[in-house]
Amino acid sequence: MISILTESTFDFSYKVYLFFKDIYKKYILKRPNLAYSGHFAVTRSMIEGLTQLNETFNYNPRKIKDLHPHVHVLGGINTLKSAIKLKKQGKIKRLTAGPNIVILSDDFNHIISSKEIDFFMANSNWIVEAYLVDNPLLKNKIDFFPSGVNLDFWNIVKKANTHKKVGFYYKRPEVDMYENCKKICQNLGYEVQEIFHGKYNLDDFKCFLSEIKFVV
Repeated sequence: MISILTESTFDFSYKVYLFFKDIYKKYILKRPNLAYSGHFAVTRSMIEGLTQLNETFNYNPRKIKDLHPHVHVLGGINTLKSAIKLKKQGKIKRLTAGPNIVILSDDFNHIISSKEIDFFMANSNWIVEAYLVDNPLLKNKIDFFPSGVNLDFWNIVKKANTHKKVGFYYKRPEVDMYENCKKICQNLGYEVQEIFHGKYNLDDFKCFLSEIKFVV
């Protein structure tokens, strides 16, 4: 049994914050509330994976008494701090965390190597290696998070003549570096196609992937 946390939903002050946040999103920004908070894809992967495995879990329980003995904090530094406090109080038996907590292993006074955290999950294997170099206290208590992908949905059928086409994914890059990389590919004879972060839906992205050989 495990509780998945992306927010400190059991904290009264946070409940008040969420109340006004929801009103702001709904009536000012006019945005719908998403099914999952934190990093949507990572949270979805965890929740749907646990469901498919028929594991017993709950997601962002509203009361401390509803927390399972094992708590995993997917994201949010304040949520992790709250969970560490509960672990110290004996209200959590096993605490795991990651991957969307920190950028560097020493962020927030080396919080991810706190003795209260039993295991930490990083974004990838190379991040695990980098963290271990910077923070040896993580030895034997860190690995990477194998986030799930819906293989049926992302079964991309490649279109013809993609071998000389490259896709560039634009997400807040260093503009000069981005343009120089495009020129390198073009000079090598590749046709460059671009897609811009936040400017597409999933069907657009699938179409983009079907038309190119690889992505930068």
